[in-house]
Amino acid sequence: VVAAAEPGEGFKAYKSKQWTVFSAADAGFTKKSIAAAETARAWLEKKLPELAKDAPMPAVLRIFANPEQFAGFQSPGRNPREYDGDRRELYFVEDRNLGGNTGYGQLFRAVLWQMFDDLDPYTLAAMPRWFDNGLREFLRSSKCDGKKLEFFAGDVEKGRIEHYLRESNNAPLPPVWKLMQEAMQPSPDNGEMEKNWGYTPDCARLIR
Repeated sequence: VVAAAEPGEGFKAYKSKQWTVFSAADAGFTKKSIAAAETARAWLEKKLPELAKDAPMPAVLRIFANPEQFAGFQSPGRNPREYDGDRRELYFVEDRNLGGNTGYGQLFRAVLWQMFDDLDPYTLAAMPRWFDNGLREFLRSSKCDGKKLEFFAGDVEKGRIEHYLRESNNAPLPPVWKLMQEAMQPSPDNGEMEKNWGYTPDCARLIR
């Protein structure tokens, strides 16, 4: 599969160290987004060198001007992740409600998903729920000023920990092994649809 060569209507083409960038957002936001994505890639290559043993394959970082534009792009049946391996595209949205240095979680997930996909295209589909959802929450609670990357415990994660401590008289948190075995919420075996994973904050703490 080859990444798109033309930006498409409403998008302008930019260059970065790692990706071809097609952005519908303003130039200032685009520049900050590219810097954040490159910072995340460098951090992940350092922390997870096994994911970066080969040169990254060509891909497009597509930046949308607002959530409505992204929703229109995400037609029914399209891959719901922030990275689409079939199109070789990473997706990021300029969301005014998630602005500033703490609004890059979606972008960081896209960068990591691409690294997994480049290593093996079956990795994302086979990822355990505790690991997948733990990474989502861990990366959502992040901050980047364009050079430095930090991961904080978000309000959801901290709230879940406080709930356990309050409701169980300081009893231990859910057993780590039960989370990893997914015994806390078994998958249905009767053909029903999988419910949303209910232990995302707990798994973020496990990742941390």
